Amino acid sequence: MKVICFGKIFGINGLKRAGYFLVVVLILVFLFQRNLAGRKKEHLLSPVGSSGFQNEERVDRLTMVLPTSTPSLTPTPTLSPEQVAEIKRKQFEELNQKYGPCRLVPILMYHHVMDVAAAKAIGASGLNVPPKIFQEQMDYLQQKGYQVVDLDEMLTGIKNNSLSKKAVVLTFDDGYRDFYENAYPVLKEKNFKATLFVISQYVGGERYVSWEQLREMMASGLVLLGDHTLNHPSLPSLSKEQEFNQIVS
Repeated sequence: MKVICFGKIFGINGLKRAGYFLVVVLILVFLFQRNLAGRKKEHLLSPVGSSGFQNEERVDRLTMVLPTSTPSLTPTPTLSPEQVAEIKRKQFEELNQKYGPCRLVPILMYHHVMDVAAAKAIGASGLNVPPKIFQEQMDYLQQKGYQVVDLDEMLTGIKNNSLSKKAVVLTFDDGYRDFYENAYPVLKEKNFKATLFVISQYVGGERYVSWEQLREMMASGLVLLGDHTLNHPSLPSLSKEQEFNQIVS
């Protein structure tokens, strides 16, 4: 016979031991309360010296009465990298069976590529990759033989099963000018492609790319242009008509 208690399973013997322990604890608590009541009475009848010895004696008695052992906690098991990989593999298999054919394609998403101080000045440190780091990341992709494609090429490759196993996608949100100034030159140097999502009403504004710069980058064949709404509202807060206008217009 097994008994489930607090998420752990104890046999009958274990349950008996737990009961004995509980009885012992109750007896100790009773003795402590009786002793405390007696000390309180003594405290009311006799003065406490300036040295505070009476309080110290009470602390000593508390130390003697209360149990000192603490229960050990069972640590939460940590999954190994192999176990995590197996879980991900099974999840991918389920998606592939339901929606397949599917492919695992790394997509690196960026916002700003600018100096640390400049990003901090506009409150964008959490969305920024410094140019030096970006250069190192692109160098790594090149050295490891990755094929950098845009989103259209990725989708086409998945549909006709021609996508390289080392394909990777670069995307850049919002259409900031630092993409043109700091990221685009690196892409040209390495002949890497990227997908740039622009906020159409912000094009030409302060810190954003201009229409002329967009035409130049699109003509190079390296930059695919994507829509990032008219003015970047929170879509869930809009009506269906407003959402449609933001996405399609």
